[in-house]
Amino acid sequence: MAEYHMSCGCSWPIVGDSPRQGALPLLDVNVSKLPDCHLAWDIMSIGNTKGVFQLESRLGATWAKKLRPRNDEHLSALGALLRLGCLAAKDENGISLTEHYCRRVNKEEPADSFDPALDEILGPTEQILVYQEQAMQIGAKFAGFDLKNVDRLRKAIGKKDQKEMAEVKRLFLEGAEKVKVVSMDVAETVWGWIEKAGRYSFNKSHSMSYGLTGYDTAYLKSHFPVQFYTSWLAYAEDKVDPDQEVMELVEDARRAGITVFPP
Repeated sequence: MAEYHMSCGCSWPIVGDSPRQGALPLLDVNVSKLPDCHLAWDIMSIGNTKGVFQLESRLGATWAKKLRPRNDEHLSALGALLRLGCLAAKDENGISLTEHYCRRVNKEEPADSFDPALDEILGPTEQILVYQEQAMQIGAKFAGFDLKNVDRLRKAIGKKDQKEMAEVKRLFLEGAEKVKVVSMDVAETVWGWIEKAGRYSFNKSHSMSYGLTGYDTAYLKSHFPVQFYTSWLAYAEDKVDPDQEVMELVEDARRAGITVFPP
């Protein structure tokens, strides 16, 4: 008779010594309402990300292990900060924005506030300007931008239009002088951040949807590994190198304690 293991609202029969080995769901799984579970976060935090959306490359696994994400905000930011622009945007000590974010999440360096007016906007990303939406919020708060000018800023960032960015900069500084939420020195410094971020910033709506999908795949991998690997193997033929994909999936499944027989 199968035993039952309960965790974060889910149950599945145990086959063998581990609840992960040969796991079979007892109930239909609603992938749109998966609960928060440490098992899903744990496998990402140790770099066990084969098949985890957006993190299955060596780069993704390496940075997931460095970050040790524990919530959706972490996953969303990680997806945005894995872009080449962020990895290449290094300070005078050669530390990238991606590395700074990981260090701050893990309390290895302080996430110091630059100005109290920024805390509500940059607080969720450890005081680092990550998303286009954050630049838009800054434009509205610091320069009094209306929806038209906020969207103009968004388009200039997205298209990396230097001529348009120069014009929006003029409007931003003029607005900051009128609104007086921050000093002009702060406004000019923050605008410099926005200009630099224009080379790499991602939109949060896109990044968060990627992160949520990544969590879902990590959850399914950690709770229903047999079904997870069976499905991924079935679609391996759609990969650029199907044989390589099959080999990696089989090795990963065996490391998880799942027996995989040859054809």
